[in-house]
Amino acid sequence: MRDVQVGATGGRARGTSGSASVCLFVLGSFDAGIYLAEVVTDGVRYTAMLESAAGLLFASWVAGAVHLARIRKAVAQES
Repeated sequence: MRDVQVGATGGRARGTSGSASVCLFVLGSFDAGIYLAEVVTDGVRYTAMLESAAGLLFASWVAGAVHLARIRKAVAQES
């Protein structure tokens, strides 16, 4: 299977949606880890932190889906 550079034409950055997906996933996981640590140590439940972690993780899945769709489109155009 060949490597496909998505977004390499038109002056756009290469793989921006893939990088965004990874960054959002890391931030969401970090936020969820802090929430879990607070619940375990103090028993305090910060629902706003849990909601932001869920939002970041959801956004990472959306960005990943967009990235995969762009890869499929680029591969289909090469064929």
